[in-house]
Amino acid sequence: MQASHYKYHKMRKLFIFLIVFCTGFQLAGQTGRLPTSCPADLKLTYHYDGGMRYYSEDLLVSKDSCVFEKNDGGKKKRNKFILTNAEFNAFYAMLKANQFDKIIYTTETGVHDRGGISMNLSWDKNRQEIRVSNAQMSFVKERWIKEWQTVCDYLLNIIRKKAA
Repeated sequence: MQASHYKYHKMRKLFIFLIVFCTGFQLAGQTGRLPTSCPADLKLTYHYDGGMRYYSEDLLVSKDSCVFEKNDGGKKKRNKFILTNAEFNAFYAMLKANQFDKIIYTTETGVHDRGGISMNLSWDKNRQEIRVSNAQMSFVKERWIKEWQTVCDYLLNIIRKKAA
């Protein structure tokens, strides 16, 4: 009986260590990764999922082209546009100012059919990337909601101005 109790505590400690180690490793990967200046091949993909509603929006933002696609119940719309150098640099400055690379999100089980927004920022021929999601089973941590919302609002403003 004593041996099984000892094994239980040893396994429990190992399990806790692995959780702490993996969480620390994941958070370290999200910190301070955005370069000081805007990479030439920076690309952001934005996806809004309507959850149970048949609705989605996708936005690709890159220096040489941008594409907005909307699917509203099967009615599809696609717009291409280009940001000026000043607009693209302002976009990158906004990401830096809102510490996009430090925004933390968690994943929870038991969530079904939740819509929301997910983003993927990549550069260096897609070798560097940052993913942030506030959709399906992922939730942006409360501490980062303001920065996340600022980034989302900025992108929605681009859509309204450029792809309407």
